[in-house]
Amino acid sequence: MKSKLPLLTIAILILLFIQVGLVIYAKRGAFLKKYDPNYWQDRFGHSQWTLPISRRDIGDDGIYSFGGYRLIHGESIENTNTNKPPVGIYLIGLSISFFQNPLYFAAITGLFTLITFFFLAKLILKTTINGLLATLLLSLNPLFFVQTTIVLLDLLQTLWLLLNVLFFSLTEKTKKGQVWLIFTAGVTLGLLTETKPPIYVPVILLFEVAYLIFKKQYKLIFIFGSGFLIAIVLPYFRYFQTGHSLIDYLRLHKYMVSIYSQNYNTVHHLAILQALLTGRFPDINTGQLTTFSGWWLFLPLIFTGSLAACARFLTNKSTIVLKGICLFTLIVLVINSFIPAYPRYLIIILPFMILLFSKLLTDFLPKRVLFLFFTIIIIGGLINTTRFLIPDPDPVLQRFYYNFSYQFFQDIYEENLASPLEVAPDRNQFRLLTQGTLSQAGIKLVKFEEIKRYLRAQDNSGTVDIKMTYFTYDLGPFTEEKSLKLVKINNEWKIDWNWDLLLNNYRPGLNLKTDIKLGKRGSIINKEKQVLAEDTPGILISILTKQIDKNKEQAMLSFLSPLTGLAKVLIYNAYNENPLPGKPVAIATNVISLKPAVLEKLKSFSGIIIAPHQTRIYPLPDLLSSVNIKNTYFSEFDTNIYSSNNFHGVLDAEAIFESKLRGQNGGTLNLIDENGNIVRSLIDIPVINGENITI
Repeated sequence: MKSKLPLLTIAILILLFIQVGLVIYAKRGAFLKKYDPNYWQDRFGHSQWTLPISRRDIGDDGIYSFGGYRLIHGESIENTNTNKPPVGIYLIGLSISFFQNPLYFAAITGLFTLITFFFLAKLILKTTINGLLATLLLSLNPLFFVQTTIVLLDLLQTLWLLLNVLFFSLTEKTKKGQVWLIFTAGVTLGLLTETKPPIYVPVILLFEVAYLIFKKQYKLIFIFGSGFLIAIVLPYFRYFQTGHSLIDYLRLHKYMVSIYSQNYNTVHHLAILQALLTGRFPDINTGQLTTFSGWWLFLPLIFTGSLAACARFLTNKSTIVLKGICLFTLIVLVINSFIPAYPRYLIIILPFMILLFSKLLTDFLPKRVLFLFFTIIIIGGLINTTRFLIPDPDPVLQRFYYNFSYQFFQDIYEENLASPLEVAPDRNQFRLLTQGTLSQAGIKLVKFEEIKRYLRAQDNSGTVDIKMTYFTYDLGPFTEEKSLKLVKINNEWKIDWNWDLLLNNYRPGLNLKTDIKLGKRGSIINKEKQVLAEDTPGILISILTKQIDKNKEQAMLSFLSPLTGLAKVLIYNAYNENPLPGKPVAIATNVISLKPAVLEKLKSFSGIIIAPHQTRIYPLPDLLSSVNIKNTYFSEFDTNIYSSNNFHGVLDAEAIFESKLRGQNGGTLNLIDENGNIVRSLIDIPVINGENITI
């Protein structure tokens, strides 16, 4: 029997190596990508973190990576916008500095987590084989291995906790080096505190200090506390070095706490249990059921087994460490049932659930049955990993559709293209060609409809038949059908760009030309011959972002808001979210009549550009106002530019008499070459004037 143990150990180590290798190989495309701070500075500067309602979003991984880059290059922690303590952010910055990629932080953290967990599992489960089996089981969990390929902080928090429990447990096993072990346990708990908001730290601190008091180890309490205090202050060494005081340090932590205490996301009390048992959970923002990406078939078994273990170990003469792990696991489940929580937060107790589950099995099952049971789980886990890591084209396509719809072409270039350098020399040139061309026709939005997908796994390619609807301001929508090509590079799906994706028959050098014949929506007049609504010559207000006088910006926004019917925050977002360099951003047409004095005041603000434009005026807003009509073709969100094609009645007389009032601009939209010759006609519609009605 003894001669077989080394072979079994080698077999488990090989399986661990295969599992880790599968994850790294499957995500090799992300590991090979070089971090571009210039891109991420632009992305962050136009994201929801800088513009609260920006549609150009950035995820937590992007925020942490850019925060780490700035922190490692001298930025102060309060200016990184991560709203997190600095330990993990520093380590992400070091990953970028050493490897030119933040993802190595996650992979290295995952590797050290497995190593630490093995030593803790060996300590609790008594044998090397049992420890390795439990470690392999942890590595097979999607909740674990997915986080080794995403730049988040939850896995690092888990590593610090495992180290804390390991070192604290070792103080009970040996007197040799006890002082250093308990000091290190305090340090790792302090590092956990300064990695994410420390919601669980008071519980851990209470358990560990209470245990030392029970053992009358008062000297060790002082050493443990010293390590803890050093670890929560040391990460702020440069913060203090740059002149910040202890009061500033406390205020910074108060601010971090306030960010989470003011969280208004909905709490779903059974969401965590639902995620563990079914793999579905209600989103904390929308409440809609969402797939839990970290779920697999054996997770409910591990979860229920760990609960059964807690029931057993809390009521028998188990070790204090086991009882502490049981209590901590249950408390974390309770805490996460009363806060807005994502299932990935459970990574901090996953190792402990596996430990409890494994301990229960090793206590009750004969060795042969135990190994058979683990063999089934391991085979299932490896198959699940292989299936789980097969790249899905859907996220890439959805991201492409989203970025194209709102014309974030710089993000398409960075994220989605298979061979970007073959398309354009850099993302700014690509953006000028794409967004610049669409802006010539006043195209504000593009909507996608998938017709059919063809994926060919054998040659790592595929096509998606799509219908694209382009919405112009002045001439309404037009539709094109095309095929989008997909290729798989380094196990990542990418878009094989061709210029027909922008517009059919387009190539760099071509332009869009619009000729418009104004058509009017009918006027609304009451029996007293008073005009309640009419199409009339007005103005289009555009803003050139770089020319705005920042000292007068708030005054400008306050002045524009009543003229345009837009809130100040919407106007601000419109000209900051995605402006083309050197090009004015069209904001709105006026919704009220403008007197000469008002026009002069408007012109006095630098950066504002005024041009003639047909608009719809409501002279008696108490009787009929601009809320009765809106753009029904697409939501403008942060702009309000009138067009008889797009705007239709939604309330009162505007809606009741829509069929009579409705008019439309006529004209053409053509794709033309460098000599002005028409390559293709996109829109050619007649002008229509609506009828005037009396109410």
